Amino acid sequence: MLRIIAFLFVGTLLYSCQSTEQLPKASETRTLDTVIVNSEYVLPPYQPTPNKSWELLHTALDLSFDYSSQEVNGRATLTLHPYFYKQQELKLDAKWMQINRVTTDSGKALNFEYKNNQLIINLDSSYSKSDTLQMVVDYVAKPLSNTDKGGRAITASKGIYFINPNGTEANKPTQIWTQGETNFSSCWFPTIDQPNQKTTQEIKLTVAEKYTTLSNGILEFSSLNGDGTRTDYWRQDKAHSPYLFMIAIGEFTITTDEWREKEVNYYLEKEYEKDARNIFGNTPEMLEFYSNLLGVEFPWDKYSQVVVRDFVSGAMENTSATIHGSFVQNHKRELLDYNPDDIIAHELFHQWFGDLVSCESWSNLPLNESFATYGEYLWYEYKYGGDTAALKLHGNLKSYLRESSYKQEDWVRFRYNEMDEMFDGHSYSKGARILHMLRNVVGDEAFFASLKLYLTRYAHQSAEMHQLRLCFEEITGEDLNWFFNQWAFASGHPFLEFTHSYDSINKQYSVDIVQVRDRESTPIYRLPIKIDVYTRSGVTRMDYVISEERQTFYYDGERPQLVNFDAEKYLLCEKTENLSEVELQFKYYNAPLFLDRLEALKELNDFAILKPESGELLFSAINSSFYGIQLQALQLSYKMNQIDSLRLRSNLMGLSNNDPNPKVRAEALNVLANFGTEDEIKQATLQALADSSFAVIATGLSTLTQVDSTLAYEQAVRFKGSKNATLNYQVLDIFSRFAGPEELDWLINMNNSTSGYGKKAYVWQFHKYIVRLNNIETTNRGIAHLKNIYFSSNQNKVKEECLYGLKEIQVLIRKNANSGETSTAETDPIVDDQLAFQIEFLEELFNQIRKVEKDESLLRILED
Repeated sequence: MLRIIAFLFVGTLLYSCQSTEQLPKASETRTLDTVIVNSEYVLPPYQPTPNKSWELLHTALDLSFDYSSQEVNGRATLTLHPYFYKQQELKLDAKWMQINRVTTDSGKALNFEYKNNQLIINLDSSYSKSDTLQMVVDYVAKPLSNTDKGGRAITASKGIYFINPNGTEANKPTQIWTQGETNFSSCWFPTIDQPNQKTTQEIKLTVAEKYTTLSNGILEFSSLNGDGTRTDYWRQDKAHSPYLFMIAIGEFTITTDEWREKEVNYYLEKEYEKDARNIFGNTPEMLEFYSNLLGVEFPWDKYSQVVVRDFVSGAMENTSATIHGSFVQNHKRELLDYNPDDIIAHELFHQWFGDLVSCESWSNLPLNESFATYGEYLWYEYKYGGDTAALKLHGNLKSYLRESSYKQEDWVRFRYNEMDEMFDGHSYSKGARILHMLRNVVGDEAFFASLKLYLTRYAHQSAEMHQLRLCFEEITGEDLNWFFNQWAFASGHPFLEFTHSYDSINKQYSVDIVQVRDRESTPIYRLPIKIDVYTRSGVTRMDYVISEERQTFYYDGERPQLVNFDAEKYLLCEKTENLSEVELQFKYYNAPLFLDRLEALKELNDFAILKPESGELLFSAINSSFYGIQLQALQLSYKMNQIDSLRLRSNLMGLSNNDPNPKVRAEALNVLANFGTEDEIKQATLQALADSSFAVIATGLSTLTQVDSTLAYEQAVRFKGSKNATLNYQVLDIFSRFAGPEELDWLINMNNSTSGYGKKAYVWQFHKYIVRLNNIETTNRGIAHLKNIYFSSNQNKVKEECLYGLKEIQVLIRKNANSGETSTAETDPIVDDQLAFQIEFLEELFNQIRKVEKDESLLRILED
């Protein structure tokens, strides 16, 4: 599962382990950043591994669909046996269903009770673990009855979704797709919906002949039914967890690749068929790379990827058939700004970590998500090189550190309120960094040998973190409890302060390392670390293990030019160093890693006035061959402006127009807006409007608004017909600020061109436009439009934005009613009546929402 919060084009890079403060003297008191905790905090409940009274063996589904009622007519045949103890009752998860009949495989009716979304079946006899039960459930799944709320990572809980089922929404295909993680598969078929269950499967799908279907495993055959429908029969003979079951139905085109004689398929809307290999073309190479790296061949019979509309998360690693949100579906030109390799690699690596071996419980989710996130790094390291991979891993660190400022959890946590809470920066970003540390601690050969043992030993089973540890210990022959105890079963991370000094009389230098910590809550970490010492004679590497609160190491030799702490840059930490400006210059030019140069640039920012040599370094950096360095250097443009403003502006003009990387071109435009003359900004932005990159065009429009909003609006009108999400967002922003009532129809129709997370941004821009115009007619239509979006959306974030917009409009109308102020400046009784009608209409609308809405977070918005 890839969670996506938002897609915004930004040119800002975030810096690695923080290195901004000087080491305190022994007498000084250091105050650490604190994590703010609610004084009324209640310990979340313990979440045990699900008990296994029964063990699933095989699941056979026969499904057809009622599009008008958005219901699934299903027949499920389940084969299972008691796990250990004798059983005379079977409980199945079956959410929001109508259960018509339950029988044995021979047709004997069984008594059952359906309550609290569970199907409780009284069996005809007692079953022991050596007995096999096969039973049949006839049912109707009713996802529209589902009142369970979604979460932040998985924004809805219906399990199966009918998209544009009646074909009434323009520019949107009719589709059906499923999302089973965490326990939502039981919304479309009865099962034991836990990750520690494993079952083979077969699924029959009866659909209109025009539709293409996709499911797990292989399409064994299709049969025409003579009534305009077709039944497709999908089968997977290798066991996997119920949450990984999937179906997708729609008018997809199929592009076929191949890997080791296995089908590799890409399912897209017709418009994007020609772009299939531009989007997914690296998949066969990824399959080869991961299979060789892990020593475990891709374990499933085929691999398909499908793009759907209005998906409720980023993507989902269903076994052999990944679902992607529509943001992955791009034309070749759009791919200049967005490389989907990270999400494709993430979901593919899940086919081993998550699908072949599943986490035993959601507490152990890092066994799925941390590995998938690290899989992104491994692919980038292989395909794009060390610098690009390091930039990605560096982003993981910064993502976790941002989250850690308000939330610190164990990597493996057994206490939480909702399963969705597990899908956070700890399970993804922090976990990837922990795995990278583990790789550096044990070495590459042992790391990948341990993973191979883990994958082969627990194939088609579930596992927990201790079993991963035991695999590493078996391979290395070392006790690794120390590593897993401090990283997997404890929260937080170390704060390290490094200093060094040189005794010229004794020709000895010392390295002092302090673990700054709250002694009541933070442990003393054991941290293997590498330190490189640069002298005129060369580079000496020293290996140390930090295991005390304060340690000092000594080395005899000549005065160092640089002491490079954490030379491999693999520690998950925040750190401060005491490096001089000259040492930072040396580090930038001589240390080998991208992160060395990035750290040097960041730390130079701490000097109020830079030496001329540092200024030259910054000008060199913005013209680096690697965009990661350029973007970081551009964040220090204000220092270059102090040194030589004309030279900086000349460089920015050149970068914005000629740099090969669109991220750099866009960021150069952003910076030029702060330091350029009005003529320079206009010249650069107008050139940007002809760029091949949509992101650069969008940045050009944004920058132009700062110097000439009228010209920016005129230029934005040119791009009204664009289908690119990034450019559309910027056009919407400009229209919301400057367009008149004549653009209302276009803005309303733009709703049909947005989906997923982009719709939330669209709703925000639209309601700002309505409020700014403050016009009775546009307000009426705006309210009606937001109402329609609210009731047609399956995403809480979109509904939330609709409610915020409607509430803001309500405030405006009441203000107008009290003051007589509207953009028409009318004060006659007709206007008063219209305002009163709007107030009454909104109140009725909010009351209607209160009656049907079950999500408390949405209802709270109405009460604020």
